Amino acid sequence: MKERYLQEFLGRIEPFRDLWRSVRFVVYAGKIGTTWTLFGGRMQLSAKAVASEVLCKEADFDTFCAFVDEFPIRSFEQILHQIVQTENIHMNLGGGPSFKDIRLCPQDDQNNPISWFRPSKFDRTGTNFFETEPVGFSWTVRSERQIATLPDGIRCLEGASEQLRRDRHIDGVEALARKLMPGLKLNSLVSPELQIVAPLPFDFKDTQTGGARLTIPPTAQRRLASLKAFFYPEPQAHDERVISPTEYLGQDGPLQIDWKPDWPETATHATVHLFWGGHNIDALRVNRWKASASIRGAVDGYFDSDHSRLRAALGWNDRGKSDEFELAVVRLLNILGIPAIWYGKTVDPDRADAACIMQSSRSTVLLLIECVRQKPDEKFSALAERARHLNKHLQVEAEVVPVVFTPAYIIESDITTANQYGVGLIGADEIEQLLKLIETPDTTVDIVLQYLRPRQTALDLSLGTGELTNLG
Repeated sequence: MKERYLQEFLGRIEPFRDLWRSVRFVVYAGKIGTTWTLFGGRMQLSAKAVASEVLCKEADFDTFCAFVDEFPIRSFEQILHQIVQTENIHMNLGGGPSFKDIRLCPQDDQNNPISWFRPSKFDRTGTNFFETEPVGFSWTVRSERQIATLPDGIRCLEGASEQLRRDRHIDGVEALARKLMPGLKLNSLVSPELQIVAPLPFDFKDTQTGGARLTIPPTAQRRLASLKAFFYPEPQAHDERVISPTEYLGQDGPLQIDWKPDWPETATHATVHLFWGGHNIDALRVNRWKASASIRGAVDGYFDSDHSRLRAALGWNDRGKSDEFELAVVRLLNILGIPAIWYGKTVDPDRADAACIMQSSRSTVLLLIECVRQKPDEKFSALAERARHLNKHLQVEAEVVPVVFTPAYIIESDITTANQYGVGLIGADEIEQLLKLIETPDTTVDIVLQYLRPRQTALDLSLGTGELTNLG
């Protein structure tokens, strides 16, 4: 099984071998009895040029060691083969007979088999555990027992942490792991794991001005690269930018390309794909306007750059005026496509602060909105009664949804009480999610309503699974 997965991993990275010039191998190990055992490690391929092997001993204690070994890419496949075949990392400590053999798991641990996972591709759409470039390939080998269950495992880590603090001015092994290889966890609650990571070393970012910035490493400059933008909402003609070989100028350094596609008049956002040597390397979602994915957000951004004043008005301020927060809530809903009207101090004080009516995919929805800076539970009963009164007054088929907004953070008991009254509750975290929807492509009224309708728990709120409330 492990040999098959090894060949599968090597096969997946083969078309991209020209991109890498070296390997950075980080290893952490503890001495369990008389055996050096892997606590964590990562072999990461890099575009950095390395003339020869360089070994750095970050920690070399009696029962704990940490190494960083950089070597040319030509040795990568042979070293990986040896590790797979022997289940052992043979670390040469500077030539001659000095070395350490680090087992992937203790030799005498018959009840702790090694798990060899299938190689996979990581990208922007999933969680990037490696905290490295946004796309690439990975292969993981894991010993399923936590370090804490290994004899002397906790003692190794605790002793190493104290020695690092005393002698190296590093705040323990977890701080060392963050320094040497971000994303690689090292503590007693994790299982020993060896990660083999092959990131595709292109830097591909949204410029926040309706375009993309691509940085091409020198190792990629022997093949044709291009950017292709597909615009939404469809149908729209695509746009393409081909990077000519003459743009590389023959320099052994990265090439930076800033590209703003020719936006069709009705397009609001695009997916920009990066191609290299015929391979689709990466995809990036780009908004036409900074911090906004709709014409409503773009217009608001014209008056309030990055919606910064809106964010401030929606935040907690114990000296702020109530109508400032109310107006900010109304403005936020309008930007998100929900036409809200502020009534506030302009009408009968026994009415709600704002209201809006819209057509969802299911029904006509009327929001009745109350804003309060603190103690939102004091508003639930009165607002629920006002919603019933309004529904009776209108005498139409409509879903009336009472919602309380507060800039404070809400707790589970508040959500439970709000649900009992059939009231939606929006606090600081939920306001932040609504603000993010301004720059999220394809945001619809139905998506916004998922956050506003009553929900039973905070988990329901985050997943958008709350039940509908009809007070008719």
